[in-house]
Amino acid sequence: MGFRTRVTALLASLLVSAGGAVSAPAATAQEVASGTGPALTVAEASLDRSLNCHGDLAGSDRNTVIPLHGTTANVEANWSWTWEPALAEEGRPYCTVELPDNGMQDVQVSAENVTHAIRTVYAESGRKVDLVGHSQGGMIGR
Repeated sequence: MGFRTRVTALLASLLVSAGGAVSAPAATAQEVASGTGPALTVAEASLDRSLNCHGDLAGSDRNTVIPLHGTTANVEANWSWTWEPALAEEGRPYCTVELPDNGMQDVQVSAENVTHAIRTVYAESGRKVDLVGHSQGGMIGR
């Protein structure tokens, strides 16, 4: 049995032993494009405050990058000295998302912040969005 098969089997057994997992259906491409995906429960003003964009999202011929920071970190700790200066130097548009309580909030709340960011960036740019994740940011981006 290969590694991937063992991990999949382990995750499946954990879900079964935990009584199964219930999740909302993923939004379709059409729902994302029209802005009619699943409703978010976090206040829009809070979601807007978590998003900070740089560059010309609408005028760029490249996808906007959204780097997603890890647990117990924040945008400054993860990205101010790595991806942010690199993207700025390249002239690539990017938007950061500050996860609530340094990513220590309920993961559903963090995921709603990321969902809002993706929807907002897509609506403004009309292009696909590139995600870069570290730690929890990688998991939420998936």
